Amino acid sequence: MRCSSPEFFRFLAVGGINTLIGYGLYLLFNLVMDYRLAYTLSYLCGILIAFVLNSLLVFRQALRWKNLAIYPVVYLLQYGLGLLLVWICVSILYLPEAYAPLLVIPLAIPMTYAASRMILGKRTNAISKR
Repeated sequence: MRCSSPEFFRFLAVGGINTLIGYGLYLLFNLVMDYRLAYTLSYLCGILIAFVLNSLLVFRQALRWKNLAIYPVVYLLQYGLGLLLVWICVSILYLPEAYAPLLVIPLAIPMTYAASRMILGKRTNAISKR
């Protein structure tokens, strides 16, 4: 895994787009519901958006139901950590609810790329490498 590859830069670009959409959804949902539920719903939308954009634009793979079924696992772990950090930011550090999710993002990028690549990346056949 090279962090200087074009694939990684596409991943960052798609991640930026997904983050903006997810953050916009969070702010919109937070107008009508508690920040924890708003974070959860925007996060679930972000998983689906990430799956589609990463499959098609980053790893250039067709959308597959099997991959969609596996893909959320890494995000469930990331979600648990993210929700904990958002809660710490809001309830313990008294940071504004609107900014708390932004602090979670940089911590997740390398792990998310590696896991996404493992699930969505091109599969090579050892026989075809000979």
